[in-house]
Amino acid sequence: DRRAAPMGALEREAAAFANPDNLPLLAIVLIEEGDGGVSSESLAALGYPVTIAIDPTRPDAAGAARAYRAAGHEVVLQGAALAPGGAAQDVEVAMGAARAALPQALGVLDPAAGGFATDRTALNALLPPLAEAGMGFLAYSSGLNSGIATARRDGVPAMPVSRALDGNGERTAAILHALTRASLGAARDGSAVAVGHARPETLAAIESWQQGNRSGDVVAAPLSAVLTGFGR
Repeated sequence: DRRAAPMGALEREAAAFANPDNLPLLAIVLIEEGDGGVSSESLAALGYPVTIAIDPTRPDAAGAARAYRAAGHEVVLQGAALAPGGAAQDVEVAMGAARAALPQALGVLDPAAGGFATDRTALNALLPPLAEAGMGFLAYSSGLNSGIATARRDGVPAMPVSRALDGNGERTAAILHALTRASLGAARDGSAVAVGHARPETLAAIESWQQGNRSGDVVAAPLSAVLTGFGR
């Protein structure tokens, strides 16, 4: 008898999401900060969709990932932990260990600098395990986004990061402005991805954006909804 193909991580770990009005989607990814950042417990308790980027090598990464998924939030791997500057074998080993530690992860967030998307050799090492696992790929916009295009050609759902919210330690007002710009991009293109850090200022800005977005021009969405809808 025929057996169904096993689900990939992007399908298996997608959070429940409905968009009956077919609104443009804004996915917000928050990078865990560790000391000085918002606690895992507070992130899990957020009442709107966010995707959490976890360092798979940190202590209790597995426990945090389980808590996020139980709370309905999605999880991705921080690409800096996957040996972006290493040989293909280093990337393969790092990916295997990360997937074993965090089976909940449905994709990889590339580092803002020195990542996979701008290094063809490194990217060619990363894409096969991503495709095999059915995972997605996020990378910061750079030039023609050739890394994103390469990932899609290799069957990996991929999206550029439309807006970095707080890469230079911005305060709440500046982060809110960046979120507004990301919303405009989502309205124009149908979807967008914004990335920030799990800091109090960033969460305060997201809360303000949520309150100001009640007219429903754009909807906060899990990353999977953006990747599966527009990433191929």
